[in-house]
Amino acid sequence: MRKNKIEFCKAILKKKLYIISIAVIFAITGIAYTLANVEFVATKKFLMSNSENINTYQEFLKGSELLENAIENSGMNLSKTEIEKGLEVNLVDNTNVIEIKITGEKADEIKAISDEMIRSFRQKIYEVYGEVSFYEIDNSGDFYSKGNTVVVGIVAFVSGLVLSSLFFVVCMLLDNKIKTCKEIEEITNLKSLISIPYIKNIKKKKLNIRNIRAHNSSVFKTLMTNIQFVDVKNDLKSKTILITSPKSFEGKTYVATNLAIEFAKAGKKVIMIDGDMKKGRLAKIFELPNDLGFSNYLSSLNANGNAINERINSFINDTEIRNLNVITARKYTTKCCRVIEKWQIKTINKRLESFL
Repeated sequence: MRKNKIEFCKAILKKKLYIISIAVIFAITGIAYTLANVEFVATKKFLMSNSENINTYQEFLKGSELLENAIENSGMNLSKTEIEKGLEVNLVDNTNVIEIKITGEKADEIKAISDEMIRSFRQKIYEVYGEVSFYEIDNSGDFYSKGNTVVVGIVAFVSGLVLSSLFFVVCMLLDNKIKTCKEIEEITNLKSLISIPYIKNIKKKKLNIRNIRAHNSSVFKTLMTNIQFVDVKNDLKSKTILITSPKSFEGKTYVATNLAIEFAKAGKKVIMIDGDMKKGRLAKIFELPNDLGFSNYLSSLNANGNAINERINSFINDTEIRNLNVITARKYTTKCCRVIEKWQIKTINKRLESFL
């Protein structure tokens, strides 16, 4: 279990560039959003000498008349409703200090409104109460922007790290695909002989004997050696190798051709049989005639549907590679599909062994 956890952590670390990139995108988005939605806050504080009317003073500041006068005197084209949404009037606990906060998108507008509100308030209380001691507290640093871009950036970056990591963790937990030879060995309890690299463009090319060998053949030499080693180790004398896969375009023809060439170059007599009755490609790869092939041999019919009684050697073609012969697939027939079920592979092998 510990080993699996270590491998899981290594798999996450391989995604570190993706995780960091996503976190950076989160941080940039958070900062951009904050900068695009900046709110400025103007704060004014003043001390009232008379505590008896402190609640009335608060009501004056919240009143429509005072706000309308402040807007008119400031010369700003603002609506009273808009200012009221961002207006807060609070009494500082256990003191005679009243605090006014006005929030808005434009710094100059809310600063002008806050200044005019103080002037209008001073005038109002003089009209109502006469001389009242009114001490404005130092407001030299009372203007600031609401929303710290640095904090938002850090929070967004951390959120990006966490969310992207969780995303990749969930993807890995839900992923049940087999990706490595080791996983195949664990599931099947079989030892893999070789890992052949995937070539992206191989299926797009028109394969022939010249370009199918364009890649490094050392992997196929190793595969040939490992196959021979398995025979010796298990005291086998097998002369038949079956290469197949669940789907098309998984490299059956590519692997079989290269492996056959390596055995032929090593001095072994090789007969390749193209068993793909629908998309057989060995005839094109080796540039061989395809009038009669494996499907004709199995069905005992020629291309015209007439019965034939040809021996197996009639279907074996020589190639330009010494020791390598090929039986092409020819054309798929419905009857061939039924006949192939009746044939015993051992029977075909026995008939071909006399040519090896």
